[in-house]
Amino acid sequence: MPTPRKKPGIQPIMIEHDGKSLPFKIGLNECCQAEAKFGGSFHAIVQELGENPRLSTVRYLFTLGLSDAENVYSETEAGEIIAEIGLEEAVGVIGESVRRMMQGGKAEAA
Repeated sequence: MPTPRKKPGIQPIMIEHDGKSLPFKIGLNECCQAEAKFGGSFHAIVQELGENPRLSTVRYLFTLGLSDAENVYSETEAGEIIAEIGLEEAVGVIGESVRRMMQGGKAEAA
């Protein structure tokens, strides 16, 4: 039986905060969590980000992107990080992470 090829993982975006580098990554599971919370398609959520995003949407998506198996952030903690790096930067990080997820391992080569 052939050995399955290991797919290259989607590389997280590193965010500098409080003297630490925090990995940020939105994957399929995070997209599904956002759909469940907001009751709409992830495509509609991403469209909102590009137009006139609600702060609660940005904060929730940022929380999802920061949280992983090792670190779980509250929405309040995520909001504090957003306040430090700036709203425009936070929306940009979310957008870039979604782009990487949509392109899979190919995004790093782009």
